[in-house]
Amino acid sequence: MLDGYMDRLKDKMEVSGYIPRAALMKILKTMDFLVNFDNNTLLNSPSKLIDYAIVNKPVLNIGRDFDAQKVHRFLMGDYTDSMALPNPEQYHISNVSKQFLDLI
Repeated sequence: MLDGYMDRLKDKMEVSGYIPRAALMKILKTMDFLVNFDNNTLLNSPSKLIDYAIVNKPVLNIGRDFDAQKVHRFLMGDYTDSMALPNPEQYHISNVSKQFLDLI
């Protein structure tokens, strides 16, 4: 699916294997936007979305309802269809630990 874009975008698009989180956060901050391949479930939210929210970059969500025009708009710098992300502060350890203490 990405081959045609990779040929056209050359060094503007990169697909890679595993990158350790600390190194990844530095890399994500340099990107124009991020791509999330949706797990297509409402039961859980992947932790990578928290990382995406921390770096504060627009996110193109690719799910079952694939929309080529949406991808094209992102590639042209139009991020109006950017994925809504959670507030990363709600996952900060001090807030999470407080929630556990509140349960007691």
